[in-house]
Amino acid sequence: MNSRTTTKDQERVRRDSSLSKTEQNFLESIQNNNAVRRKEAIKEIVLKCSATSFDVYIDEIKRLSWENSKLRQKDHMIDRKGKMEKIQERIISQKNEQIRKISQEVEKTRSELKRLRLASTKKSIS
Repeated sequence: MNSRTTTKDQERVRRDSSLSKTEQNFLESIQNNNAVRRKEAIKEIVLKCSATSFDVYIDEIKRLSWENSKLRQKDHMIDRKGKMEKIQERIISQKNEQIRKISQEVEKTRSELKRLRLASTKKSIS
């Protein structure tokens, strides 16, 4: 290989870094088959382009499907967490209500004991 070919190959690699693997394979197949130099029929080039675009389309569909699946999982987890939070809030509310009722009963009992103690003290003084 001469330096001119090496430089062209390096430029090609730099330009191809933004292409997908399928697109790079397509370009390499055209270059490797010397399609342009052999003046291959336009129909064959169009068919290769069509096949490559279909492959790119399939790859994109797979990627989007995977992303969609991940988003659904994330959405499901968020829904589940939201439901769990609501359940916990309801449990906390029920416990708070129970505590309030028990506190009222304790206060009534305390008042009753205080009243009885005062009555008992008055009887013992009399």
